[in-house]
Amino acid sequence: MNCPYCHSEHTKKLSAIYQAGTTVSSGTGFAIGSQPGQFGTVNTTIISRTIDAENAKAPEKMNYSNIFVALIVWIVPMIGLGMVGSRFVPVPFLLAMAYVIYQFPAIYHQRNSVYPELMRFYSSSSKCMKCHATFQENFEWNPAIYDWSWKKFIHDHFLFTKTSVLLMGIGAAFALYPFVLNFVLVHSLPYLAGYFFEFSVATLLITSGVITAKNAKLRTIV
Repeated sequence: MNCPYCHSEHTKKLSAIYQAGTTVSSGTGFAIGSQPGQFGTVNTTIISRTIDAENAKAPEKMNYSNIFVALIVWIVPMIGLGMVGSRFVPVPFLLAMAYVIYQFPAIYHQRNSVYPELMRFYSSSSKCMKCHATFQENFEWNPAIYDWSWKKFIHDHFLFTKTSVLLMGIGAAFALYPFVLNFVLVHSLPYLAGYFFEFSVATLLITSGVITAKNAKLRTIV
C-alpha cells in the first residue's frame, strides 16, 4: 500500500509495528529478605517496547473495576460492617450509587459499540515509515458509535411495564422515606442502622423492577 501523502511504498500496519517492537523476556533473579538468612529466587517477566511500538498500541477496552469498587462502597454500609451508626455513611453511599448509575451505561456503550469501531479503525490503520504519517484504508465510522444517550440505552434494554413501574415506585418510596423524615424532624441525613429495613426493601424492589423491565424487553426481541 502506498502512502497517500508521500506515495512511498514503505508502509506498515500499526499492529505489525506494535508486534515487531514488543519484546517479552523472562528470567530468574536472586532476592534477599528483610531478616537474616532470608533469600531465594524469583521469576521475573519483562515487557519492553520501542517508542514506535508504544505509539502503535491498540485502543483499550474500558473495564468495570471502578464500578465494582463503587458497588462495594454502596453495599457495605447496608450490611452493617461496623459503619451503620455513622452519619457520614449516607454521603459515600449516595455518591457511589450515583457513580454506578451514571457510569455503567457509558462503560457498557464503550465496550460494546465504541471499542469494536476503534479496533476496526486500528486494524485499517497503517504508518508510512518515510514521512511517519498515519493513514487508514477505506474506512468509515459506523454512525452507531455516536448514537448513545440515557434515553436510547433505556429504550434498547428495558421495557417498563406496569409491574416494573409499580415495583420501582414502591422501592423509591421506601428509599426516600428516611430522608424525608429526618430532614423534616432533625434536618440531617438518616442513620442507616435505624432504617436498614427500609433501605434493604428499597434495594430489593428497585432491583426487581429493573429485572422485570429487562425481561420484558427480552421477550419482545424473541
